[in-house]
Amino acid sequence: MKPFRLTKLASCIALTGCLAGYSLSAMAGPTCPENLDPAADYKCVFFDVGTSFSGTDPDSKTSAFYELGYTGTLATSIYTPGATPPVVDPVPIPIGSKVYDSNIKEVLNYYGLSGGPTNYTAIDGSSSQSMKDTPDDPGQRNIDNLNGPSPKDTENFDSDNSFGGIGWGMTYDYFFEGEWTATGARFTSGYIDFFFEDWTSGTSEQVLRVNVTGSQLQLANLNVFGEVTFDWTGGGNDIYGLPSIGDGLNDCTSTLCQNFFNFQTSTPTDFFSLVEGMGITINMKLDTNINPPIPTVDQLVEFTGDDGNKYWIRQTSLDGSIRFVPEPGSLLLLGSGLLGLGSFRRRKAAAA
Repeated sequence: MKPFRLTKLASCIALTGCLAGYSLSAMAGPTCPENLDPAADYKCVFFDVGTSFSGTDPDSKTSAFYELGYTGTLATSIYTPGATPPVVDPVPIPIGSKVYDSNIKEVLNYYGLSGGPTNYTAIDGSSSQSMKDTPDDPGQRNIDNLNGPSPKDTENFDSDNSFGGIGWGMTYDYFFEGEWTATGARFTSGYIDFFFEDWTSGTSEQVLRVNVTGSQLQLANLNVFGEVTFDWTGGGNDIYGLPSIGDGLNDCTSTLCQNFFNFQTSTPTDFFSLVEGMGITINMKLDTNINPPIPTVDQLVEFTGDDGNKYWIRQTSLDGSIRFVPEPGSLLLLGSGLLGLGSFRRRKAAAA
């Protein structure tokens, strides 16, 4: 059985005056400003890492941050060829054809990229591109920065274990799926899985999944949008042998997972109770800063996938940010603790 925890939510509802400011006293460090962006596309988050990695801080909570930053992420994009190499720009990718993006080895292997780093000749017939099927771990698949006000309390956040096993970090795997349009790639499904890395014990635990819901292509950027979920196993496997859409059951069963992601100003603070207990939709915005967002022929290499079809592959390095915000309609109700009282999402417990 995959249990569903309502303890924290029930205790909050029982309190009179269970307001948004309630969460601030439980969080270390300065208050994070939530008015930096007029688009209001974020709310500040903090993390409860389960233990005091700093050794001097009495609790296990970080201060609050407005976004997670990442640099040097190895991103691999996969396209359907529209011509036989050598070809010239603009790259002839058929409109309506499938587009994929991932950092997962099994996905890249399926589409023909294995091993490496290896130098390949691009589809322009002359350029050379170095590619590999596995990102450096953790350096090319990790959160590098917790961007927020100073002084920061990070509980010894160490993005790449450079402190030598005395802190914690966060890594992620992702798979995006969509189609090629007249203006470029448009992603409509897929996921990002977030993992807590305990460098002291050497253990790793998944603490969140975001299901991709859409994307937005800009001049020198691609934004990807999604919704937070705690369901990431079951429901059958896709063609890569990886978890697909889930089975409708809660997979976040540990205290660490259920307490890890939190909003600075909400009641309750933790994502788990908000999503699973109150039915609130938490949105994510991932800013990739990919430039150019549309590939050029000197960046693409042709491979043959396991299905016998040809694919054009580009590898790039992404530097960007990740923000979280509740669905706009629920923002005013978060502090009251009243949203969803008559309609707790019990489907997962009932299905177990």
